[in-house]
Amino acid sequence: MSSAKRISGSFWLVFAGLCVGLIIFRYEATIELGYFLPEPETLDEQVLVRRLGQGAGSQLWFIVAPPSPQTQAFISELRESGLFRSVYAGNEPLSVSSVPETVWRYRYLLADADWSESGVAEAVDQRLADLLLLPDQSLSQIVFSDPFLVVPGLLERLVVGSAETAWQDDSGRKYLLAETNAPAFDMEAQAEVQLFVHRAAETKLSAGVASFGAGPYGLRLQERIRNEAQWRSLLAALLVMLVLLTLYRRFSVLWLAALPVLAGAVGGFAALTLFFDKVHGITLAFGFTLLGVAVDYPLHVISHARRGAGRVKNIRSVMFVSVASTLIAFAALVFSGSPGLAQLGVFSFCGILVALLCSLTLLPCFLAEEEQAVLDQRAVPSLLQNRYWILLLCAGFAVLLAQSRPLWTDDLSSMTPLPEHELQADKELRERFAVPDMRYLLLAEGATEQTVLFSAHRASEVLRLAGFEVLSVSDLVPPESIQNRRIEQVVAFSPEWLSTAERSSGFREGSFDAFADAVSVSRNLPLLQSDDWQGTQFEALVNENLYSQDGGWRVGLLPFQLENPQIFGRWLRESLPDWRLIDLKEASASLVGRYRNAAKTALLFAAILVAVLLWWFTGSLRHWVWLVGTVSAAVLTSALLSVWLLGTLSLLNMVALILVAGLGLDYALFTSCAGDAERTADSRHAVLASALSTAAAFGLLGLSSVPVLAGIGTTVSIGVMISYALARFTAGPDGA
Repeated sequence: MSSAKRISGSFWLVFAGLCVGLIIFRYEATIELGYFLPEPETLDEQVLVRRLGQGAGSQLWFIVAPPSPQTQAFISELRESGLFRSVYAGNEPLSVSSVPETVWRYRYLLADADWSESGVAEAVDQRLADLLLLPDQSLSQIVFSDPFLVVPGLLERLVVGSAETAWQDDSGRKYLLAETNAPAFDMEAQAEVQLFVHRAAETKLSAGVASFGAGPYGLRLQERIRNEAQWRSLLAALLVMLVLLTLYRRFSVLWLAALPVLAGAVGGFAALTLFFDKVHGITLAFGFTLLGVAVDYPLHVISHARRGAGRVKNIRSVMFVSVASTLIAFAALVFSGSPGLAQLGVFSFCGILVALLCSLTLLPCFLAEEEQAVLDQRAVPSLLQNRYWILLLCAGFAVLLAQSRPLWTDDLSSMTPLPEHELQADKELRERFAVPDMRYLLLAEGATEQTVLFSAHRASEVLRLAGFEVLSVSDLVPPESIQNRRIEQVVAFSPEWLSTAERSSGFREGSFDAFADAVSVSRNLPLLQSDDWQGTQFEALVNENLYSQDGGWRVGLLPFQLENPQIFGRWLRESLPDWRLIDLKEASASLVGRYRNAAKTALLFAAILVAVLLWWFTGSLRHWVWLVGTVSAAVLTSALLSVWLLGTLSLLNMVALILVAGLGLDYALFTSCAGDAERTADSRHAVLASALSTAAAFGLLGLSSVPVLAGIGTTVSIGVMISYALARFTAGPDGA
């Protein structure tokens, strides 16, 4: 046995080393929610998946600074950091230096103006009154360089926030709106931004600031999961240790039970890095909890080896059937069509398989070495005298039929790990700063870039004339025909008209020389292209609303706060038939609902395969009906109780129910496979240890402040308790 111990131990050490090396060299994380969605089919779904987590507005930081005389110094610190494309604080004087360079240089190609002699004279004359009323003389540079005031008009349309935005509340707190250079999903860069903001606040304001937005939320979620993983994992480990010590009364069982689980975790993690370029954070957070089923295998081995390691051979067939059934269910996720759920399937499939092999090959080497007679390995049906599972199953179906609210939700927000109060705070801040409604999008398609740009230009004019405010990419990249027309108007401008206007309005000769110079430059500018906005604060707006797809081009307009989308949609179909209103929330419901149905179909086939496997294993109709009925009753009851506690179930709760089915089948198989009295006692002992330890771990997860994880923990902990009760008290040789 000592040589077998050395060989087995060496193999698992080498295996662990290879897995750790693979993880170190290949692991790359992501938090994009699109990983948990299937391939989009409709146009609306394609737009939804493209915009998830990286649309215009995703890089915004909403910063709330406490009252301080040093607020302006804090704002300047942020602007000079190089981390932000822009920082707005409201009520600040407009100057040439504060205008984006591309906007200032191309201003006369970006907007229309009356370039006739009378138009120039009227513009200059109106600026005289403006100069007399200017609250800040720094604006005079804008006036003398841009008498048409094209730039203020452009910025009013393009920059979030409006003249009515309250940039300061009654308590004196200052609201800032900053846009980072880094995308929201780049957590390392967002962490650098957060560190700089907090240090600048401590240095300049001697106080902290509150931050909201996709970047801050991602960082807080990351920190929350990390903290919870630490203390909840520690507490769960202590509870599991307490359960195992109480039931087994020896410390060696702790590390013996931990070895296969750790091997499974490392093996599953390594498989993820091998088969996927990026690993989603939810996969790891949820995947490690799925390995809760893996702790069953070492406990079965330890319990049955109490009377000799040779008795472990008696349970191998039952363990193989239990594991095969669980693996079939998780294999269905691998081929689900969703990268995120496929990752969960791969992690669980590989982790559980490794944990089983480790339990059967490594643990017996450390257990009692005396061999005992091997009993018949084939399962023998118990005396299944009680019928509680039938009553529970019938009651569950009755409740299901009588229930008025839906069992499943197709709302994509149900899968977000953000707490409800943070989602509400984000919504209120976006409304405060008049950020475009991210739920709705106007979309048009065309054969070429110029075709869709001209369509956007025309649509934005029609919408604004009708009283609708929109954020249009054509304001940043006008179609070339419009730019050429504006250049022709600029070329037709005569400097003499400007001199005449200056004299008639009472300005000194040459007051508007900066304007004349800008006109000369505009005449020779190359046409503005979408690439000219790369690296600017408007890059995301252009990239997300003007792009090529499937050999054609698409362009989007962002509406501001649609009060009645249904009425607006009817008006749009009549006034602009080439445009469609896309409701991204409805698109997400369609996508999630379609995928949920596909996943249910895949799991149905998996359930049929499991049922066939159980029929082959048991060879008894009565035993087969009891196994299928018990597991079904446990899953159905768990689902209904979870709906009662959580409201509705999401896709991830579906995965949790798969875990409930796997655990329930494991408990049912071991408690219903009769043998001698010692074998029955060992099986019940192992099932009790498994159920208590799993319920404790997932019960703690159910108390998590991360809604998704709390829902999973609630579903599994309920399912484990119901599965154990059904398996333990409706089966047994004595009919108990």
